[in-house]
Amino acid sequence: EGVADAVARRGGLGWAAWGGRLRYVGNNDEERYVAEHGEATLRAAAAVTFTLPGAPMIYAGQERGNETTRGPFRWHDGDTALTAYHRRLVALRAAEPSLSEAPVDHEAGRAAITVLEGDPERVTAYERGPLLVVVNFAADAATVAVPDWVGRELFDERPVDDRVTVDSVAVLARQA
Repeated sequence: EGVADAVARRGGLGWAAWGGRLRYVGNNDEERYVAEHGEATLRAAAAVTFTLPGAPMIYAGQERGNETTRGPFRWHDGDTALTAYHRRLVALRAAEPSLSEAPVDHEAGRAAITVLEGDPERVTAYERGPLLVVVNFAADAATVAVPDWVGRELFDERPVDDRVTVDSVAVLARQA
């Protein structure tokens, strides 16, 4: 519900319909998200920033899992799984215009899925045009039943039957 509420609040904050919105997980005024909530939740939050309208921002070392706001960042550690995850989010958003342009429908998204395994309070879904985005904020994977129109999962590039396992995000597309 928090994701839907944040999107809905946009109008009440005085933002014009045509105005852009910067989406981010953390900034220099806050403690590091990964330090407070863990990597699994950071992955889900990053997925939300890349699959909702607005300009996604990766703040200074977020993609490396930096837990401090000051001092040296771990740029020298080479690519990590978290860095690769952020790169995949960037590539998916660039490849799928609906993730930037299509309206968001939280009600349709939540109605489209049923959480079969995992914590339903930590899973949300929304439609972005022809795509169904499912986000899991829990540390453990969730399995969700999906509509029969779903044919493939774009983030992990895998086929889908009537259910999908969601570690942090699944971006589902219609059958070809």
